[in-house]
Amino acid sequence: MVKKEIKTVLPNNRWKKLSILERKLLHIMRLDARMTNTKMAKIIGTSREMVQYTKQKVERIGLLRGYSLDINYRIIGYISHVMFVKFSNWGSASIPGVLKSIYAVPGVAFFGYFFGKYEICIYFVSTNIVNMEKTLVSVQKILQPHAILQEHLIISKKYPRAYEFMLTEKEIKSLGPLPDFLQRSNVKKAYTLSGDEKKVLGFLHKKPTAPISHVAKSCNLSQVKARKIINTLYKNHVILGYVMVGQFSLMFVDNYNLFEVLLRFGDAHKKDEFEQFIAYNAPNIISVNRYMVGKYDFKINLYARHVSDLRNQLNTWNTKFGGVIQVDTVLLFGMDERDLQIRQITKERKNLFL
Repeated sequence: MVKKEIKTVLPNNRWKKLSILERKLLHIMRLDARMTNTKMAKIIGTSREMVQYTKQKVERIGLLRGYSLDINYRIIGYISHVMFVKFSNWGSASIPGVLKSIYAVPGVAFFGYFFGKYEICIYFVSTNIVNMEKTLVSVQKILQPHAILQEHLIISKKYPRAYEFMLTEKEIKSLGPLPDFLQRSNVKKAYTLSGDEKKVLGFLHKKPTAPISHVAKSCNLSQVKARKIINTLYKNHVILGYVMVGQFSLMFVDNYNLFEVLLRFGDAHKKDEFEQFIAYNAPNIISVNRYMVGKYDFKINLYARHVSDLRNQLNTWNTKFGGVIQVDTVLLFGMDERDLQIRQITKERKNLFL
């Protein structure tokens, strides 16, 4: 288990192919970041020390951005929503200050940064509709002198995917099953958090890979109680899983870029079928958001070596689903000095549950 903070670095501008061990490690950690080094070593077929060394190596060369707790906000009564923003003065020195002010607004969780139609995506978590409206009003007030385009969307479902494109089908099968986030996120039974559960969930949101002893101490619980709460939250699908967040771009090591695609559907009946298809038949997809309110129906993050490869894939999907998919926006994840500034702003994660 990685216990230290991940350094904020850009990958070295050098071509370097990933080894099979590095690719297997990234694949597993993508969907089970709390798996112990011992268990991971057994699955991969190597030593615990080699797993630890390889983890440190992918951190050092800048492939590992950090870790994230994937939470099913819908079943605990919270609202997960986003706002895509285009600025009139993105290059201005005042923008970091604007983003700091936005991040200070209650309910703002973190930012995404892109090249394309939009420059920033603001991620929110709100306890109810009233608080969501208050948060949006506060953020829009800050944005008013700077933003020329805004699009607000409410998330109905969000789930990550493993880095399947890095491995062959045979190599994936050799590693055994990982959590199926789509099936886990389909559970709709409501769950009410207790006070202690809010404490634990809030702490894990800030430090997803913290050892149980740290969770217990921070939340003033025994280790037995803390472990029981985590297991209960996972069993009831509140915690969907523990996710490794990779760097935005793998182009320096395997010639991949990460794109974000915003899709609309001309036929609403095709949405469920499309979701099932991309969840199990598109190995280069690493996360999916499905929206229930807003201009777009899906946001898909996927790796492709070139934008032409991406367009070919989107055209194939559209043909398969009868031409009902409208590709509204393709964004390339940003990775430059501005990205480093944004990460510094959101370095200290918030406790969204207290």
